[in-house]
Amino acid sequence: MIIELNKKRTGFSIPSEYNKSVLADWLKKYDAFDLEPRIQESKESRGYLEGGVVRAYCEWQYGIDARAGGKSEQRRFLFKRDFNYEIVEDRQGNPVRSPVSSKGKAKKVLKEYQRYSEENGAPLPNPALYNLWRDEWSMDSRFPTFFEFLDFLELECDAFPSDQTLAKLGEKKKVHYPTEEKTPTF
Repeated sequence: MIIELNKKRTGFSIPSEYNKSVLADWLKKYDAFDLEPRIQESKESRGYLEGGVVRAYCEWQYGIDARAGGKSEQRRFLFKRDFNYEIVEDRQGNPVRSPVSSKGKAKKVLKEYQRYSEENGAPLPNPALYNLWRDEWSMDSRFPTFFEFLDFLELECDAFPSDQTLAKLGEKKKVHYPTEEKTPTF
């Protein structure tokens, strides 16, 4: 059920008849219930996580080609199992990792992965290079994913390209790009 703040932000409003009906049913059926806030996350953090980090990690750790289509659910499951999970017991009582939703937790998961990357040498895609692809080149049919873009530029995902490397993209879009290495922030 969805409940939103009203326009004056002094109370709540219920945006649909369906949600009003659900609330009325709950009030008849239950003496009390909990409200949980919906945590908004930026599309940029989620896109970088799903389109860059998860693909790079799964290629590095599991050999799943980052350019391969139709592997999103498999990649997501494996990544969440390694970085966003809870421990449960299987039927024999052995502890196992159970992936949980990362909705609203993209920044937290990115920070956890960044720490892991620094400690283990796992690839951490350059966020500025990812943003360049997302903002300027993702609509180019030659680069349906960030990794086709990297292949075209002959770069690794964590590279800091020079102006000569970026010149391969052509003169129609000149982009100022930081060429020195800085710790990414999310």
